[in-house]
Amino acid sequence: MNTEHLSGLQENLEGIRQLLSHLHGEISTLEVQYRQVLRVLENEREIHRRDELTGVHRRSSFFENWGRLIDGATLAGSEIGLILLDVDHFKRINDFYGHPAGDDVLRRLGEVLRGFEAAGCAAGRLGGEEFALAVKLDPGGLSSLFDAAELVRKALAEVALPDGSTITVSIGTAVAGADALAAGDAAGVQQRLYEKADEALYRAKTGGRNRVVEAA
Repeated sequence: MNTEHLSGLQENLEGIRQLLSHLHGEISTLEVQYRQVLRVLENEREIHRRDELTGVHRRSSFFENWGRLIDGATLAGSEIGLILLDVDHFKRINDFYGHPAGDDVLRRLGEVLRGFEAAGCAAGRLGGEEFALAVKLDPGGLSSLFDAAELVRKALAEVALPDGSTITVSIGTAVAGADALAAGDAAGVQQRLYEKADEALYRAKTGGRNRVVEAA
């Protein structure tokens, strides 16, 4: 192989190396742009999943998050708790103080519930003035669920209305133990827990409001 031919091969190899280097840079740039687009899409999806007024998840996305918590608790042998809460005399607040005051109450409630959001807790607005917290508990965590419900109730009691009075909420709680989770599917567990917590919420309302009632 003569020197001229060898020189030509070296030039070709150098050209290939430069092309590969350029392509590598282009691919790296595309990867960065792709990740940025994914983050934007995920942020937009998360915004759509949340209630505009309160910032907590809408009903459908709350149930999705709750279902994932149930799956995780089932695998871990943990418990799942549900807290249902309803603003007392909310219609009276809207009628007497106006809808802006009612919206302020709901926004404040959303702020309180968002403070509980974590890997083991999901918050959501089920409709109107009814909200929920699904909580993954360690075994024997029933008192912790009650304590969390009391924290929410007391935090809302500090929200002042235009005349200086405060609002109250009624709360019902229910817990599904590890055995119940292992014996059922997520949808069935959700249905049974919701019914039990809703019945407890009804007893909180009829029992004088501004209280936490645990399911029987």
